[in-house]
Amino acid sequence: MQPELDPRAVVEDAQAYLVGRGSVVIADLGDIVLRHVPFSPHYWYGAATRPRFRDEDVDKRIAAVRGWFRDRGRVEFMWMVGESATPRDLVDRLIATGARLDDEDPTAEGMVLEHEPPPGPPEIEVRLLTTFEEFRESGRITMAEAPPEAWAATEANLPAAWTEMRDYDDIYTFLAYIDGRPVANGQIVWLTNGLPYLGGASTLSEYRGRGAFRALVRARWDEAVAHGVPILLVQAGQMSGPIFRRLGFESTGKITILRDRSTR
Repeated sequence: MQPELDPRAVVEDAQAYLVGRGSVVIADLGDIVLRHVPFSPHYWYGAATRPRFRDEDVDKRIAAVRGWFRDRGRVEFMWMVGESATPRDLVDRLIATGARLDDEDPTAEGMVLEHEPPPGPPEIEVRLLTTFEEFRESGRITMAEAPPEAWAATEANLPAAWTEMRDYDDIYTFLAYIDGRPVANGQIVWLTNGLPYLGGASTLSEYRGRGAFRALVRARWDEAVAHGVPILLVQAGQMSGPIFRRLGFESTGKITILRDRSTR
């Protein structure tokens, strides 16, 4: 971790610091960072983050971002607009030109943990994902509430995704098991600046409230400590935010999430 980094500033635009590997494209255009993951058409896998547009250029830049995703065959993506984004009325201008607030989670909360969280329940086993079969189960958990066609398209690309991702040393996925069944997943992602970020995490709806989320947070804290960086960053959704607060995470600000289908 670079000593001059302010984790509270980094977490607002955490996805701008993800590593681009293989077919995953990260484009830092200076005034915005774009991310395209071709393995899934779901809008989660396309992101426009850290927008710092000049007021006189904003309409042109919005159009350019949409064109960038269109050129890569992505039919929808998300804008992630933190409190430091410019211009200040960017959210309104995006909505006026066709984007809309995400109906699942329109607001995320930047959060940071700097002390040891509580352990998970002893009956929940957490294991590092190491096989393709576990990779498929993790994807099924993540997409459990997505439209069936989105999961079908994602599942078809899983073998290629696994071949590409299995040797990454900057992303680790953990699975939580109850009675031998994988019921929740959670990633720890090492950002380009050396900070550990909690990536996607999901729990099957019928197993929520049993401590799998807490167990996965603790497993990823232990991983960060083993790397000598005792801190966790996360952008928490409306459902997970209260849980993170109970585990000791401190809020750093809000991120507005918009869904953009303009490339259709």
